[in-house]
Amino acid sequence: MSDALSQRYWSLLDAFWILTGWSVHEQIQEKEVFYSLDRTERLFALQCALEERSLIEQPGPQHYEDLVFVSLINGKKIAFSPTEEKTNSLIRIMEIGHHCSELKKAFELAANSKFCDTWYSLGKPFHWLSQWDRSYILSWAVKSNQDLPLFKTSSFRQLFHPGTIISNFENSNVENEGWSETKPWRVKKVIHEVEFGLQIRELLGEHEKARLAPPTASEALERWREVDTFGIYDVSSKAFRYRLRDGRMSEFVGLSELKLAIKNRVVWLDYESCCNVPKADSETPA
Repeated sequence: MSDALSQRYWSLLDAFWILTGWSVHEQIQEKEVFYSLDRTERLFALQCALEERSLIEQPGPQHYEDLVFVSLINGKKIAFSPTEEKTNSLIRIMEIGHHCSELKKAFELAANSKFCDTWYSLGKPFHWLSQWDRSYILSWAVKSNQDLPLFKTSSFRQLFHPGTIISNFENSNVENEGWSETKPWRVKKVIHEVEFGLQIRELLGEHEKARLAPPTASEALERWREVDTFGIYDVSSKAFRYRLRDGRMSEFVGLSELKLAIKNRVVWLDYESCCNVPKADSETPA
């Protein structure tokens, strides 16, 4: 069984391959340079090739050719087979990949980004590699009436407990405990940090752990003036600078830009308003 099936958070990539009824594994028989990529990275390379419709045209061995697709319904396997079987395998893989893309489009129209646990980058909760609460994804698939063969089989009940629905959102009560001075919130996690995102995340993490309200921009600057923070320099009551990736120093960042950066990393845990999964034909994107 794929490790993804037992995880609380799914990348959208794994989520939609699972919803279409397939668990994706790797089967490396001979180490090559490109095998430095992990299973998720190779599956992402495959999905990109499928969306660009370049799967068949690509010459030579590809990053994803060691992937094996196992049906969650009947255990049947599909792989990038020897030449005589490869065409049929490619056609089936392309069909599944297209279905995944269609599910992702429907999900984007209806999903609430508060349930994105880890954003690929700021502004990209719907990137293939962003991670979402699996109970939310499963509930969306059920409530939006997606016609998925997996849901009609006994395998679905064996893989996912019937209680795995949004009304039983995992640990939501725990996340709400201990807050008295402010509404519950959490730090938005991001896979690819840019600019001074890492320092913002660390500062917000301290406030979240202490069950305090997110700091204001002025409070953040005051903290950085009192405590040396790696990558943050020339801090005053109104601005600061940070070290760029190439080693150069940035221009001064003012209060308004810092305020927006803090706001963009805070997720308010208002479960009463965000636990309702809209229908797939919602006209209001998340």
